[in-house]
Amino acid sequence: MRFGVVHRRTELAATAAERPLVLRGDDTGAATLLVYVDATRLAVFDDWTVAVRTLEAADLLHIDSGGCQFFLAYGLVPPPYTLYRDLYRLGVGDRLAIDLAGGRVAFTVDYPYFEAGSRGDAGYDPRRLRRLLAEAVSRALPPGVPALLMQSAGKDSAGLLVGIAEAGRGADVRAATYDPGYREQEAGPAAELARRFGIRHGAVAGDPRAEFDSWLRFAETAPAVCADLASFAYLHVLERHGVRAGVVLDGLGNDAYMGYAEPRRDAALGSLALARWLPAAWGRWEPPQVGARLAYLWKTALMYPAERCLAGSRLAPSTVLRLLPVATPFRDHFARLDRDRRRLSPIDFRGYVRGRIFDGAMTMAKGRLAAASHGARAVYPYCDQALIDYCFHLPLADRYDARRRRNKVALRRLLEHDVGDAPYLRRKGSFRFDVVRFVAANERGIRDELAAAHPFLRELDRWAAFLLRRKSNYVHAYELVTLFMLASWLARRPAPVVRPLRELEPASPGVAITIEP
Repeated sequence: MRFGVVHRRTELAATAAERPLVLRGDDTGAATLLVYVDATRLAVFDDWTVAVRTLEAADLLHIDSGGCQFFLAYGLVPPPYTLYRDLYRLGVGDRLAIDLAGGRVAFTVDYPYFEAGSRGDAGYDPRRLRRLLAEAVSRALPPGVPALLMQSAGKDSAGLLVGIAEAGRGADVRAATYDPGYREQEAGPAAELARRFGIRHGAVAGDPRAEFDSWLRFAETAPAVCADLASFAYLHVLERHGVRAGVVLDGLGNDAYMGYAEPRRDAALGSLALARWLPAAWGRWEPPQVGARLAYLWKTALMYPAERCLAGSRLAPSTVLRLLPVATPFRDHFARLDRDRRRLSPIDFRGYVRGRIFDGAMTMAKGRLAAASHGARAVYPYCDQALIDYCFHLPLADRYDARRRRNKVALRRLLEHDVGDAPYLRRKGSFRFDVVRFVAANERGIRDELAAAHPFLRELDRWAAFLLRRKSNYVHAYELVTLFMLASWLARRPAPVVRPLRELEPASPGVAITIEP
């Protein structure tokens, strides 16, 4: 089957050797697999832009209400769903079985990185890990192609610096660090790390007005979006560095197989999962005018544990259903995931949700879409098969430090050996963005963008007013920006594409799909 071609299913059924046809997501996470399937047609794509252009030309591209509901509540659309009807995205462990003749489609997950699947016999060897990092970088960087490393001061970026230096590719790479001027100041430590490995480095200062404009230019042509706030920084850095082609190197992609240790705070908050024993309370209310910490605690208590593995604070499901009052799989997706995966260990559970859903549908998707908008290609060396095979089969003690709740132990050991004592590598947290400052600097523009999206989202003026009154609260500002990101993108889509959303048609798919989380 060729990528990017819409096939009639009846013709495929007559020639298919395998029934049902089974399509598998890339279990390394390195590639995107998109599948369009309705009652009569089937197409497979490995690129968002090609998929959207092909389907739009065939008049098969329509915004999906359920996808928009997921976006507003979580900032991403979990697989297999997307923002479009009948277009599915397969990630790590995802399988789509299509009965070409019978018209049945079944989605299942065969996640390959549960602890029970690790042989634990690889044996930690810093020379081998260093060599594998170098080989992964070399395979990701075509010779003679300019490369920009999106560098934080954390261990994943530092591991790529080790690989770049070991591969002798330092002359081909320049590094950039976004400096928001907010909370953790990592530009300085990142620059020092780059200097240690002979990599050119430049810091890009945050600029909320410029970031707002970059986002709107991106929204004009983006085939899809997610509400990762790092999108603003990513686009801003690419513009400041004048990226127009080449490769963007990113240190994401290893949470699936290196695991994701559960922080103590998350474990403690697990006891507050009211949704588990009182489902009617799930996402029922927006927090009142209280401080950011209390508002965060309020929302956390009303979430399922699976939802908490997705970073950020989004609109409550009750609010989402007022904005888009349509029955879709959104209502019970995470409740089912939480129920069906409840018996997993905390490490397996968090790795499954973060590594399979969050990385693929948000953080890595953000990089791919942002780079593509600049004519470049985002690559993730940690998604290299040989590196995965080694790291996943290390002994448990070389992967997790249960006492300190630290993961990626082998990578940390390598960096201690190659970098020495670098305190920032130990304490580096997740990406921070000054969302309150962003809203304050762009309030008028945000209001205008929300006004343009009123035809698509019921009661949008009410909720925009509610959130704008609370814009100095980090939690509510985060919700407001999530709403803005979707609204600005929807307002720029062609009329036939958004028509079903404007008319609030039921998000009935063109073919029945059975979902097994």
